[in-house]
Amino acid sequence: MLSDIKSKNPEVIIQPYFKDLKFGTYLGLSNFFGVGLKDIEDVELLELMAEQFNCVIIDQNGYRPVEFTLSLTEASVLNMLEIAIFFHECGLFVYGSPFFVLAPGDSLRL
Repeated sequence: MLSDIKSKNPEVIIQPYFKDLKFGTYLGLSNFFGVGLKDIEDVELLELMAEQFNCVIIDQNGYRPVEFTLSLTEASVLNMLEIAIFFHECGLFVYGSPFFVLAPGDSLRL
């Protein structure tokens, strides 16, 4: 799947950053985040905001067309968490949601 994304969007970077959660599990920031539109007509607004933040729209949810997955690019100045928080708090969208990942072979043990 990641190779498909890279081949269709060569400007996308796929390089997660991992943070040790102090109990043997590493939680990472991916390059991806989700955005929920208030209305399907807000797609142009999303495209404009994505361009301003140097992000690309990767996918539109086939079952919920108001939900999109975006990715950072090499030109993105902020990290995924900062951008997702901005999209969430700006009031233009229903939500901005960061996509976290676990280190390969790791599981979340609380």
